[in-house]
Amino acid sequence: MGVMAHSILKPQKQNDLTANMFVRSDPPESCTVDGVQVSTGCTLGKATIRISGSHNRVAGEFRAAGRTCTITVKTQVLNALLGDLRKATDKLVLEMAERVLSRPDDELFEVASFP
Repeated sequence: MGVMAHSILKPQKQNDLTANMFVRSDPPESCTVDGVQVSTGCTLGKATIRISGSHNRVAGEFRAAGRTCTITVKTQVLNALLGDLRKATDKLVLEMAERVLSRPDDELFEVASFP
């Protein structure tokens, strides 16, 4: 999500990008926030990331230079991952991560951009 937001919004400086994450407050959904912090440099300490509760989606709303993009994990992808994670061993989690990373972004996410 964070890498996609950077490529869409092209912030000039690291602090130009802000994120509002819509996720459940517990793992595994909340782990998305960790990934966005690492991939964007947005942090709670700099107040460049906010977390808004959501029980039915995992999404990020990113802003930079007056532009906004919303990136949402596709419902079918989220449901499949959550179902698999509930019964996953450490080895299975690594295999799942490798499978997800090998898929194109358009299979995983819905993206909306606004000028």
